[in-house]
Amino acid sequence: MNPCKPLKLPKCACKNNKIYFRNLVQLHKYDYDTLRYKDAFEFEQWIIQQYGGLPNIQQRGDKGIDGKTSDGVPIQVKRSDNIGRNVVDNFRAACGRFDKALFDKTQGKACGIIIAFSFGKGAVQEVARLKNEENIFIKLVTVDTIVPLAKKPKLTLQYEQLNLYPKTTKITKKTK
Repeated sequence: MNPCKPLKLPKCACKNNKIYFRNLVQLHKYDYDTLRYKDAFEFEQWIIQQYGGLPNIQQRGDKGIDGKTSDGVPIQVKRSDNIGRNVVDNFRAACGRFDKALFDKTQGKACGIIIAFSFGKGAVQEVARLKNEENIFIKLVTVDTIVPLAKKPKLTLQYEQLNLYPKTTKITKKTK
């Protein structure tokens, strides 16, 4: 069952002269599980577009760059949790291949963006080291800052129909 699509339930059911309506409340268009297990390439393209960037349409041989911002800043997307130091190191090298003068041009601005579900301590420390020691600023962005995520509950709402109008009786004349 796809968690993004509402369940097809009967619109109403009658029991003891009461009508019960069943609805699935959809809290978010996208939830954590749907995004987490989406096809990797589709996820990359979708999340980069949600961020306002332009995805790389090349699936293979993209040299570690999944897309770029409108300013040309490279973006890498990881569809996993606890991204480590090695991802930051590899992305820094990919940024250098992408544009050899990138680190000189950006002075104080992000020279690259990594998007993931979460980042480990090693990644955060490496980004801080690059900024402090080499004046290279790589921005770490979590998916939930781009789109709201939730593990949405399945709720059943129950409505009771109120009989506000008494039943009317039909009067008929008897003809002789």
